Formats: sequence, structure tokens, C-alpha cells
Amino acid sequence: LRWLALCRLHLDNVPNVQVSWLTQGLSVGRDGLHWGANDIGSIMIEENVITPAGANHRAQEHDLVGAIRAAGFRPVKRNAGYIVLEEPERGLLVPPSTLPAGPRPVLA
Repeated sequence: LRWLALCRLHLDNVPNVQVSWLTQGLSVGRDGLHWGANDIGSIMIEENVITPAGANHRAQEHDLVGAIRAAGFRPVKRNAGYIVLEEPERGLLVPPSTLPAGPRPVLA
């Protein structure tokens, strides 16, 4: 977590930093949100790298939403370009089918 905080301080031009709950567990992922991360990642549909290396952490969407809320933050669904698609409290904001193909701008 200290490395995460140091990265956030020194890489202030990087707008989004993701904590790895998959390798460290959901509680460390939740804590990482207070140490500089603004993204806890997503559920894994198929994972073939971390599990063979020894990490056995699993979570469903409701687990991630609960961890984010428990940390005091507002969960949102986003795409790879950090465009917010949905907020659990407000519902669908942007239907994915309406988004153009190609690179997406990063939210500041």
C-alpha cells in the first residue's frame, strides 16, 4: 500500500490508478482506495495467470460494490476508457451500444 501511495504522489500525471484486489484480496483492495487508488477493478470472468501463481481471491459484482461502499466511495461501472456507464444508485447512464468504437477519452 505504501508503494501505491508513493506512485500516486510521484505519478500525478496518471489520472487513474487501480489497486489489485485479485492478487491481494478484497480487504487490501478496499484499503488501497484510501492509499491513492481510484479504481478497484472488476470481476474476473476467466483468469488464467494469477490463480496458477497462487492467488485464490474471488468476488462477484455485489462484493466489489460492497467493498467500495464500505471504504466510503461511490461505485460506478465504466469502460476501458474510464467513461462512466452506470451508477448503482442511478442506473444506466450511457447505453454501451451508443458509444462509438475506438479509443475513449480519459476522465480527469
